[in-house]
Amino acid sequence: MIRTFILSLFATCFGAFNLHAETITYRIVEYNADAGDFVLAAHGMRPVGAYAMFENEFGATRGNRYNQIPRNKQATLWLEGWEGCTINSVTLAMCSNNSSGTAGLVVSAGDDELFSMRALPFDDPEWFGHWLSKDLQTYAEITKTMTSRAVVGDAGEVAITLKAGTPEGSVYLDAVTIDYTPAAAVGTESPLGWVFEKMEAKGTLADGDVIMLYRSGDAAGDIDGMEKNRYLDAIGLSSTSNVVEPFVEFFTLGATADGHWTLTDQYGRKLGATAAQSLAWDAGVDTWGITLGYSGATIASTHSKYGTLRYNAPAESYARFWNYTSTSLPLPYIYKRTRQL
Repeated sequence: MIRTFILSLFATCFGAFNLHAETITYRIVEYNADAGDFVLAAHGMRPVGAYAMFENEFGATRGNRYNQIPRNKQATLWLEGWEGCTINSVTLAMCSNNSSGTAGLVVSAGDDELFSMRALPFDDPEWFGHWLSKDLQTYAEITKTMTSRAVVGDAGEVAITLKAGTPEGSVYLDAVTIDYTPAAAVGTESPLGWVFEKMEAKGTLADGDVIMLYRSGDAAGDIDGMEKNRYLDAIGLSSTSNVVEPFVEFFTLGATADGHWTLTDQYGRKLGATAAQSLAWDAGVDTWGITLGYSGATIASTHSKYGTLRYNAPAESYARFWNYTSTSLPLPYIYKRTRQL
């Protein structure tokens, strides 16, 4: 999966810590056609830094065919950042057609299979025991306890896959709840989104503020790895008032004694510049001057020849945030994190 190198930054602990179990529920809310992915609503507590993605082979369905998984298709909830956690059970909120629908379930953590059940009719005792029509818009919560080694390894990836069988008929998935024991060295946090507010020309920044760079519907991220490309990727972000996007870079500001700033991301890496159009993590000049303005924020390297962070969306290539000496490209805006929903 994308960005697995980040997951190794979290400590894994298999020691004899007696942590209490936590639960987190991911409900599949809708399909965002603009972003090309499913929107999840979460509640409970997640491992620190973890995130989830949902895939449905059948695509985006709405109305009373909401999240349909027809025969010979499958849907998977992917969990990332779960290394060292122990998965205790998985609860699926599901329903069927009026009198048909089959499904099997596989829960895996990397190469370890934690649970496996062959495809069975929804009215089988292994599932709900009788049919539950999608037309009622009611979902049964069915819990499956893990049957084998349930500790997630260093990769931190968990796949919860609902596989429809070959007979005619579909099942429909509304939500997945995971009961787990967190890794002692990682801890837990709320999965709710954060509100980020645009910093205007008269705004103020302070040591410890958490910010993101945003312009024209894009936030700065690092999907492809700055070690190779030397720039920050542009991540489509439809809302700044409920930010849960895992690939956005969130920078904590550090005030220096001479009035400049350091920008440290959520993985502990400082943003630096080694030349114009050459950004780097933990290398080069890592101090910046920041001036807020009406047309954006001027975030300039303290090395006079290394340029200013700007937003570039050329028609012939990918949009990016990069340090340019040119002044023709638009400046990014700084959005400051204010509160969690």
